[in-house]
Amino acid sequence: MKFIIKILFLLSPSLAYAQYDDSLPDITVREQPTAIRYTDPTFIPTNLSDIRDAQRVMSELKDNSRSRSECFQRAHLWAMEMNQMAKIRSEKIFLFFTDRYQREYGFSWWFHVATLVLINNEEFVIDPRFFDHPVNTQEWSDFFMPSHPICKTVSTYQEYENNEEAEYCYFRKIPMYYFEPSDIEARDKSNVVVDHWIDWEISSAEDALRNAPWWKRITGH
Repeated sequence: MKFIIKILFLLSPSLAYAQYDDSLPDITVREQPTAIRYTDPTFIPTNLSDIRDAQRVMSELKDNSRSRSECFQRAHLWAMEMNQMAKIRSEKIFLFFTDRYQREYGFSWWFHVATLVLINNEEFVIDPRFFDHPVNTQEWSDFFMPSHPICKTVSTYQEYENNEEAEYCYFRKIPMYYFEPSDIEARDKSNVVVDHWIDWEISSAEDALRNAPWWKRITGH
């Protein structure tokens, strides 16, 4: 089974409480209603009216290329920061690289994840580690997969897990609170719904980026 062990984070005393960054600006964005829903029908994603608002929020997101942070940690911190700054309720988009793709192309990554926002009901990925502007999902996956396959969107983890030889890649879109693939698996197989921020997850994301020059160290954190 493919999953990431959380116990190492839980045992770390430095990750006891999330520290939300009070230096982030308050940003007002324009939005409009949307009928689009993803995995959890009660989670209503923000539908921005102007891509310039997404760009402005994106420009404030933190990253540190020297850190050893994982993509799921960065995406979680970015989702929380967008929510804190502009009350954006984003999705996560997981890109799963199948066994078939890894074998045929000698590729070592299992998955990548970033934040997903709606802009006039169209999907845009916000991934500041690799892009300086919002991109559509195909441009995002093409960056990591030079063969440019079309990645199907699955509605359950099992669809990806049971069909790794059928396709090169799959998208799984899920509300911003889900941290890593094991959370998706628990949601789809055991109906474990995550509908709020979990402090230790935010803390682990912050901790992974602590050596960044901008990081404001907090005593005891």
